Amino acid sequence: MQFTHEREFTYTRAYRGPIRAVIFDWAGTTMDFGCMAPAVVFQKVYDKAGVPISMEEARVPMGAHKKVHIGLIAQIPSVRRRWVDTHSAEPTDKDVDTMFEDFVPMQEACLSDYSTLIPGTLEVVAECRKRGYKIGSTSGYLPGMLAINLADAEKQGYVPDATFGAGDVPRGRPFGHMVLRNILEMDVSLVQSVVKVDDTLTGIEEGLHYLVGPYSRKPGECRGERAFAKSPKRRPNYMQRRPDIERKTSISYKTEEKTVLRGYNLSDLAEEGYSFTDAMFVLFQNRIPTEKEEKMLRYEMGVFLEHSMSPSAAGAIGVSVGRPNLTSAIAASISTFGGVHGPGAAHGYMMKKYLKQAHEEGKTIDEIAKILVDDYTDNGTPVMGMGQPQHTDSDPRAEPIHLKQEELGLNGVYLKLQRAVEKYFHARRKKEGRGYVGVNVVGAGNTALCDIGFAPNAAWCIGSVCRGFSCAAHALFNMKRGRAWAASKSEPMVQMLDLSMIKYVGPPDRKVPKQSERQEYARKQKEEGEYKKWVI
Repeated sequence: MQFTHEREFTYTRAYRGPIRAVIFDWAGTTMDFGCMAPAVVFQKVYDKAGVPISMEEARVPMGAHKKVHIGLIAQIPSVRRRWVDTHSAEPTDKDVDTMFEDFVPMQEACLSDYSTLIPGTLEVVAECRKRGYKIGSTSGYLPGMLAINLADAEKQGYVPDATFGAGDVPRGRPFGHMVLRNILEMDVSLVQSVVKVDDTLTGIEEGLHYLVGPYSRKPGECRGERAFAKSPKRRPNYMQRRPDIERKTSISYKTEEKTVLRGYNLSDLAEEGYSFTDAMFVLFQNRIPTEKEEKMLRYEMGVFLEHSMSPSAAGAIGVSVGRPNLTSAIAASISTFGGVHGPGAAHGYMMKKYLKQAHEEGKTIDEIAKILVDDYTDNGTPVMGMGQPQHTDSDPRAEPIHLKQEELGLNGVYLKLQRAVEKYFHARRKKEGRGYVGVNVVGAGNTALCDIGFAPNAAWCIGSVCRGFSCAAHALFNMKRGRAWAASKSEPMVQMLDLSMIKYVGPPDRKVPKQSERQEYARKQKEEGEYKKWVI
């Protein structure tokens, strides 16, 4: 009898279809946390033989047939030396037989003391059944021992569809005979659709012997390490390599079954009715927003979505005339966002800087707002968040954002500061005899986003993605309805951002329906079919 960790094959085949069945181990996986029952008895039989062993030594071959397990313990170098020191002879098969005879009654006598199901087992099994998986089980125990486990498990609500132990097959672990018996009993036609779940190396190898799912999991775990066997006789299996440096992320992970964002299954979020804007909070802030916070973000993204002909739209159109991939036009449009156009983080960081200064110097919001306006104006620098070149009086989107924030009761310290900045900004320009310059959508929008918890850079990202949808539409319209190069010999060259050159040929102005009218309004639109003229 030889004890070794070396494996005789390399497992490389992968199955990508649905899971049909899951086969769980018993002790250490579904019940008896820590697999204490056999380990304690292994110690007792070796104590009786005059060669005490440690708990660690008792566990080394865990998962094998119990008689085989006893023999493998005897081959552990440290145990073997103590055996020879005690008995002046090597351990023999007869010694193993004697210890196994002692083991069986001892094990059966104490099994129920360790038969509590491991927390999470019933929930995992219930989820498996919900997904339509059949439930099998294997164990290194003999039939009498396994019968005790089955009876104790049933009392706790766990009843597998199939169960086979080491005494039910010609060869126990690491050979896959028990797995094959389960597959036949459960009538699963494709062995690769079965996953073996175990807490021991031999239990994992038991599954690999019959091409069962190439990874193993313990109940309650989200992910498992892929189990590959090594062979010194073959070339290295490079799929086994672990990276020198692991890339850590707190954003998300994915398995074959799900994509998880900050701990939430994305499909579950969608099924529960959470929206794209809810997901933005989870993504950037790791939390589910209140209803009012979600409404504020939805409002902000809605008004920022489109701004007709602007540098970003012109960028999308300008690139699309050469007919590249659509993504190139979208990337070009977003690349136009800078100090004087589009979303940005500078306004948010400006506010953070002066709020910090107010806290450190004991200034009020009004006092620090005046300092901010004076600092920027005295330096000849435009106050961020103020002014829009295409709207003479004021950006028509800005003040409604402020009002919506106040309506929702989300008027925090950033809105208080922004309102104060606008007040002192207007007062100083009036005093100096200069014209009126209103707040722009970035000043209003970033204020709202900061007050609902978004960092300035996160607000920048949200605005960029939001406007990206609009710029994609401009590029698509040009690709489908426009002319490549967007020019001809008979047409004069014009400045693309000159609003006088824009001729709108879309649907006429129309009233936005109330939410209570939405269903009927949408039904009529689809029924009449007029919308199809404008689909791009």
